Amino acid sequence: MPQRENRTAQLVTRLFNYANGTTLEFNFDVDGFKNIIVDQSEKNVIQIRTNASTEERAMQWLQVYMKKFKTSLNVVRKYNVTKKLHMRHIYQCQHGRKRSQGIKKIYSGCTLSVDIKIKAITKYNKMHDKYVQDYPCIVNIIGEHNHSTGSASALNQLKLLQETKKDFAIYFDAGMTAAQARQIHQERKMFDLSDMANNSINPKPRVVNYLRQLWVADNHGSLEKPDMLFAIKKYAENHPSSKIAWDEDDNRFVVVLATEFMLRIHKEFREAGEVVFVDTTSHVNQIKTAVTPLLCASPAGAMPLGVILSSSQDELSYTKGFGLLKDVLGDVAFFGKNYPDCFMTDNCKTEKKALCNVWPHAKQYICIFHLLQQVWKWLCTSGCVKKEDRPNMMSVAQRLVYTKTDSEFTEVWKTYLSREDSLKYRSYTKYLSKLVEQQQFWSSHHRTGTLPHGHNTSNFAESTMCIIKDIVHNRCKGFNTCHLLIYMNEVFDSYMKRRLLDLALGRKDNCAKLHTINETFSIQRDDEQYLVSSSSHTGVVYVVDMKIGLCECPQGQMGDICKHQVACAESKSLELLQAFTDSPERRQWLASVALGKKTPPLEFLVCEKMTPVSSERCRAEIDDTVPGSSKENNDTVPRGTKEINDTVPGGSEEINDTVPGGSKEIDDAVPGGNKETDNTVPGGSKEIDDAVPGGSEETDDTVPGGSEEINDIVPGGIKEIIVTGPGANEANNQQSKRENVPKMVLQPHPALAMYTNSLIEDIRKYVDEYGDKDTQSALDSFQKKLRAVRSSNALNALFV
Repeated sequence: MPQRENRTAQLVTRLFNYANGTTLEFNFDVDGFKNIIVDQSEKNVIQIRTNASTEERAMQWLQVYMKKFKTSLNVVRKYNVTKKLHMRHIYQCQHGRKRSQGIKKIYSGCTLSVDIKIKAITKYNKMHDKYVQDYPCIVNIIGEHNHSTGSASALNQLKLLQETKKDFAIYFDAGMTAAQARQIHQERKMFDLSDMANNSINPKPRVVNYLRQLWVADNHGSLEKPDMLFAIKKYAENHPSSKIAWDEDDNRFVVVLATEFMLRIHKEFREAGEVVFVDTTSHVNQIKTAVTPLLCASPAGAMPLGVILSSSQDELSYTKGFGLLKDVLGDVAFFGKNYPDCFMTDNCKTEKKALCNVWPHAKQYICIFHLLQQVWKWLCTSGCVKKEDRPNMMSVAQRLVYTKTDSEFTEVWKTYLSREDSLKYRSYTKYLSKLVEQQQFWSSHHRTGTLPHGHNTSNFAESTMCIIKDIVHNRCKGFNTCHLLIYMNEVFDSYMKRRLLDLALGRKDNCAKLHTINETFSIQRDDEQYLVSSSSHTGVVYVVDMKIGLCECPQGQMGDICKHQVACAESKSLELLQAFTDSPERRQWLASVALGKKTPPLEFLVCEKMTPVSSERCRAEIDDTVPGSSKENNDTVPRGTKEINDTVPGGSEEINDTVPGGSKEIDDAVPGGNKETDNTVPGGSKEIDDAVPGGSEETDDTVPGGSEEINDIVPGGIKEIIVTGPGANEANNQQSKRENVPKMVLQPHPALAMYTNSLIEDIRKYVDEYGDKDTQSALDSFQKKLRAVRSSNALNALFV
């Protein structure tokens, strides 16, 4: 018993340090908790009062307590709420529960328990409890741990804290997997060795996987259809701006998505009612949901018109999906026409039949690329055609696809039937015969006179599939259809908005950009139309109607922009109907489609031209912005220090302020001032030149390159040497006449003035140290310092 009491006393001494009734160990300032120790008279019992007034705050206090003291508590009893008691819970250390023995936690018989209760603030309690007003929560800590709380084994068994669960929920909401979330969590928290072993703040991989399973079940439902559709319904209610519809039966389900941005595309883009591209991809989630986007062309590339998610790719699922989309779009569908001019698909029979059932008036075309790919695949996998004959057989299909007239198509087909190959490879001939029966869907001559606008393939749809897999899903499979719906509504829709907005801001090239033609055409006007001569066929003239964007040439008959239309637009300064005209108004319109009501002002999108500024104007503006400009300095500082004042901000006036007493005191520092200096050195300034061999002329030789190279040290610095002393004005004027190059004064960094002042201080030190007899030594030392500065290029670094 004495040993037991000593351990208890040590624990109490270590945990609590009284300072006016407040303990430092229980001072949870992070979450705004205030704690006081009320009673510690009983052995192994500590009573604490805290300001938690609700059950939620009490649970937060418990989380802070467990994190601070690295322990985990399990609730063992909860009391009913009464008028005098709002809450009472009793917790016990996880190592003291027998039912966990040998299963998950190590049972040590720990006796530590925590009793938490919140008193009601009543009149009776106010009279008999002086702490109830400010500290209504009572915490009784009974017993002590009989095990280690700081070892790696004990830390690995701690339960996960609520704040850690919230952190991982944020990671999962951002689209991270369990491995990615655990990695980013460890990088953000930067744990030390003790925290790395702490499972409450750094959970193990198994725990993170379990957290993700709970998150997926809560946000996306399970893989079972009822739970998944319930999650879809819940998501649709939380996002009313997007139109989400679904249908289900015993064997299949269909979900349709049309966002606000997609509805604006239907309403604003003329291309939405012309050619619509339809394609399907699957294997993007664990239940292999098929994703079918409807797309149209735009100056920024493909734009979405709607998304269909279906459990299968049969005709009934497609028909239900297209029917739901038609109902969701309403009157704005396909530029207000309710159906487009034509659909461009691959050779999927079920998809084509479903489109015909829902929109029977729209024409259908098969992508030429997919058709030829299908033919080549048949040649390679059927085993009926020899390898060396496959290119010849493939060329027959290619010529049939690219025929321009019906008679040419018939001639190519009859020519093939008359060849020996048609009899040699009867299976291939039979395969081609079935395709010929559907020639209206894929042959080029059947598209003449219609308006597919030059779209013979579904490349827009194929590139969009890459966007869905690479950018939206990051080459990772989704969980279920609800997960897929969230990504298409948020990530895919946002990506397409940014794509259109980049074009409006000039950050993306126009996909419908026209190229200048180098051919010469003869253009004549005939009423409202133009007659353009053919450049390849002599005597052939094409009629071009610029109002409807058509030409009689094969390319223009399909609604595509041909060279004859471009020639008319360039010569007559006309606007092409099919082309996007880059102007501030058009870019503002694109931005309004992308952003909705948040349209940027027109002034923000106007491209301003930068006008060049003359050197005289630039010099005048610099003089106005630099304090103590050249004009002012010439009035105050004699002997023409114009350029020096421009180079150093503030001119000589600031230098005088930096050196106490200004230039006047400098003269006083040297006995006799300027006059006495000349008298001190026999011969005055003239004899100083004699003291320095070669005079001032040789001084330039002493510094390699003379004053010219000194000017190179300071970028854009002084381009002439300022002469001081008798005859200074005359010498400076002669030198300025010799220089015809206009001087451009640069504004230096403020640090240059400080550096110049330090040089002046150094010169004064040299003069004071060496005296008049060592003028040559002082000059040599100063020149040596200039060379060191020049070689280190330190002065250049001071400029901005």
